Amino acid sequence: MASGARPPSNQRSESVSSKSKTRKLEMSGKNFSNQSLPNNEETFPEVCVVCGDRACSHYYYGVAACHGCKCFFWRSVKSGTEYKCRYNKNCDIRISRRSACRYCRFQRCLNVGMQVESVRSVYNKNYSNKNQKKEIDKRFVPYNGGEEIVKREHILSPSYNNFDNDISENTSLPINHDILKYERNDYLDQLLNLKRIIENGTNDNSMNNEVVSLKDIFINPSLLNYFRQPTNYCVKLKTAKTDEINFSGRISLTMAIDWVQGIKVWNKNISYENALNILRASFPSLTIIDIIFNSCKATKDESLLCLPNGITVSKHECIAPNFWINNNIVLNILEKLSPLMVKLNVSEAEFVLLKALIVFQPYISGKSDETITETTNFRENIESLLYNECYNHSGNMGKAANRFASLLSLLGTILLLARDIEDHIKIYQSFGNHKIDLLFIELFGDIFGLNGVQHNFCKSDLKQYQISMPQMEIGVS
Repeated sequence: MASGARPPSNQRSESVSSKSKTRKLEMSGKNFSNQSLPNNEETFPEVCVVCGDRACSHYYYGVAACHGCKCFFWRSVKSGTEYKCRYNKNCDIRISRRSACRYCRFQRCLNVGMQVESVRSVYNKNYSNKNQKKEIDKRFVPYNGGEEIVKREHILSPSYNNFDNDISENTSLPINHDILKYERNDYLDQLLNLKRIIENGTNDNSMNNEVVSLKDIFINPSLLNYFRQPTNYCVKLKTAKTDEINFSGRISLTMAIDWVQGIKVWNKNISYENALNILRASFPSLTIIDIIFNSCKATKDESLLCLPNGITVSKHECIAPNFWINNNIVLNILEKLSPLMVKLNVSEAEFVLLKALIVFQPYISGKSDETITETTNFRENIESLLYNECYNHSGNMGKAANRFASLLSLLGTILLLARDIEDHIKIYQSFGNHKIDLLFIELFGDIFGLNGVQHNFCKSDLKQYQISMPQMEIGVS
């Protein structure tokens, strides 16, 4: 168990003496008889009254409970977490499924007699009972049968229009631990909502012709509003032009920036370098999974790949030169990833969770050790939620485990294909007489190791390199 999560041993119920409730155990053929309880008839329960696991040797908060349930109850009361059940509030709470629904587990703890006041009183011995009750009432709605425990505090809600405005290169802020306390199902709903908001776009057709850097965009996301068009994954049997494909690349980059900004668990003072490293590692994979998931929904033709601005590319035709995709990439996506996506029939919930796992890669070059630790812990929470979705999809633990493994294997395939996109971007930026895209060369550089172009030249010099973008929405049928 994580450091700090375990309650001290003196949190057991003071009304029951530990000496009078020792368990009857058999060890090495010897019988150790426990002393009788006050009624001289019953022995200490050997199983947890909440989940059925092996109980600890003492009463905790008034009942016999296992180490897992006593600590779960302690954490829930101390944090005042809001729990919700996605089903009928009658989930099966046993050893193998006790972590699947925290709402029902907490209700079970209350129903079997665990005392909220016992948790509070140990840490507030200087408080009067009246003060303790007031403090509890501030944080919780009184328990009444099947009613929810509600903390009077608004949970995290990623906002598409509420980006951070004060990122600084020399500022490194602490990680926001609060998100780890929130009910996982609530976070899934927020991911789904973030997906819908990004796909709906802003409908702002005013283009900013000023040369900007990624740092400018992190500070002022509205600079990319022109590329926040409503997504339109559809089949359009017309050869896509270079400007159209480049435009789809800018849209994909904008969507990736908004996704990374929307689901982050860190505070607004994360350093610019950290944010850039996360975007650099995530963009190609996020783009691939977006395109293949929506293409499978838009068409059953396994030779077509739909891009977010309503254009279609085929593995049977030569793709116009552009800065982010080529024939080999399209062919590999369609042949190596599309069949797996179709076979698994990935749901929308599984899709957003996979995208979250892509962002929370634990080992991203340039990330601080603290950020790596926090993202690793949060990734485990996302994986647990993904497994629960697999279980809901199949209704069988064995099938759920197989589906969970298959979904994770998709990420491995996506990461391999993502390298092809990154390599193509670097090569395309390195050769030819075409105009380069400043944001992509800042993100990935070129094969000669050039990146951060905006720092090496003045903005007036850079304008000649900036890629031309259409002045109207392209390819939407």
